[in-house]
Amino acid sequence: MQFSVVILARSKTFLGVLTLFALANMWTWLRHKMSSLCCDQEMTIGFPVPFHISGGIAGLQDVYILGLLLDISIAATVAITATWIVRLFHH
Repeated sequence: MQFSVVILARSKTFLGVLTLFALANMWTWLRHKMSSLCCDQEMTIGFPVPFHISGGIAGLQDVYILGLLLDISIAATVAITATWIVRLFHH
């Protein structure tokens, strides 16, 4: 079975899975914005691995590049695997 970047770019499965991961990350960002006005608590942004942690008594804000890279690689791996499985069953 051939697999290329062109096939991935045209795949609804690939784009759908990436969209789901993007929406999950967007939800963590919106949740962070809504609850940051309320209480003194530690909040994270990122799904499945947090890449931004803020809050607490001192009001620290830490950005973890490794967490962001892990999020991107996990999303790409799941999307490629899902596309491969769908293409396998369609042939």
